[in-house]
Amino acid sequence: MITLFTIFMIAFFFKMIGFAFRMAWGLTKVFFGIIILPVVLIGLVVFGLIRFAFPILLIVSVVMLIKSAFSDEEDAEAVEMR
Repeated sequence: MITLFTIFMIAFFFKMIGFAFRMAWGLTKVFFGIIILPVVLIGLVVFGLIRFAFPILLIVSVVMLIKSAFSDEEDAEAVEMR
């Protein structure tokens, strides 16, 4: 009985570590996308570096459009698998 309890506690521990890494990665992406990137772009424009800010904005916009187009299909597949 103790052995079974120990096995389940170890499994639970590793599941929680995996959950913590996924949550931290998600929060990092949100923090970067909502706070850091706009502040950097605004700073580049304020300091007269629009020639760098505009291409960065275009690249990020295209990447996000492509990512959102493919994530809809993955989200639909994930819902079907549940």
